Amino acid sequence: MLDLSPDTTLAPVVPLPCTRAETRRLLKTIAALAAEYPHYAASIARMSAAIRDDARRTTAQTRDAVLFSLETHAATVEEFTADTGLPIEDIETALATLQAEGLVEVRATGDDTQSYYFLATAPAY
Repeated sequence: MLDLSPDTTLAPVVPLPCTRAETRRLLKTIAALAAEYPHYAASIARMSAAIRDDARRTTAQTRDAVLFSLETHAATVEEFTADTGLPIEDIETALATLQAEGLVEVRATGDDTQSYYFLATAPAY
């Protein structure tokens, strides 16, 4: 049984292999626990903060993986998932962030079923 007493020190969080949606659901569950067990609020808040920190770290790693993949070739979202092994939802979020930062350009193919992503500073072929 998990000891959530206020003086309990939580072990370092192991990265969770879950999508952003699953992380949001997990954080909502933790918030519900905090509401149900207010005397454990400090321990639950530390757990929630650790999960949020891990999610931020994972987002940064996804961003770096997408940039590395783009440095070698232009790619579709599906090709990024094959290159990195990361979920499509995380890849799309990283690409949207990079596009907003002006680091990535999007070009649709002629049949309009796929979009290819390019580094904005690299020549498009």
